[in-house]
Amino acid sequence: MRRLVLGDIHGAYAALKQVLKRADVDYENDKIIFVGDLCDGWFHTKEVIDELMKIKNLVFVYGNHDEWLRNYFNNKVPDKIWLKRGGDVTEKQMRKYINTKKYINFMNSGVYYHIEDDNKLFVHGGLESFTKDIEKQLPDLLMWDRQVWEAACFAEYYDYPLQGNTWKEIWIGHTSTRYVMYDKEAHGDKPMHCKGVWNVDTGAGWGGKLTIMDIDTKEYWQSDLVKELYPLDHYERLKEAGFRR
Repeated sequence: MRRLVLGDIHGAYAALKQVLKRADVDYENDKIIFVGDLCDGWFHTKEVIDELMKIKNLVFVYGNHDEWLRNYFNNKVPDKIWLKRGGDVTEKQMRKYINTKKYINFMNSGVYYHIEDDNKLFVHGGLESFTKDIEKQLPDLLMWDRQVWEAACFAEYYDYPLQGNTWKEIWIGHTSTRYVMYDKEAHGDKPMHCKGVWNVDTGAGWGGKLTIMDIDTKEYWQSDLVKELYPLDHYERLKEAGFRR
């Protein structure tokens, strides 16, 4: 069984199909740890969910956008802030499925963090604290934090240890590698590693690429630029609407 980590999808079903094919994913035997944000941005959230549900050994780690969609399914009322941050596209597609049991169940099947047996941690955004027990940390911070990634990049740039970190590896999404502080190189659409923290959000939600990566070998596969997989008018509308992660 391979262990693979999948970055932020943001409704880009065409990109998801590409990376699953390019990585030759075995839907029955490979383990896929998805670090969140399946929805909002591009307009194929339903298709993304349908595809993820086919993966037998899927670990679904909630992203902040997933939490909005989950609350929509459970409460039947869309959050106004969500609608302004890409949720309008998702809500228009998913409103007809709001009472569909398989989608409700899937959106309630996720976790706020996942730990592999070799002390590797998977969260969407970051951590409340390196020293606080993970099970006691606030879900909102696990989904929204960016300071862990910024601290890791800063420590990498100035070549000092990431203070307080006891995890063998931390895997995140949420903060695109296209927008990174303290970066020695222009990584752009490639996954990044800083002081034991791996970031696999390579900007699919902003027209960049979707990434899937082998946790053990560090080999990775990517989609084409997402903005080239979807109509230009949709990409321009995303920018005009100020789509926010």
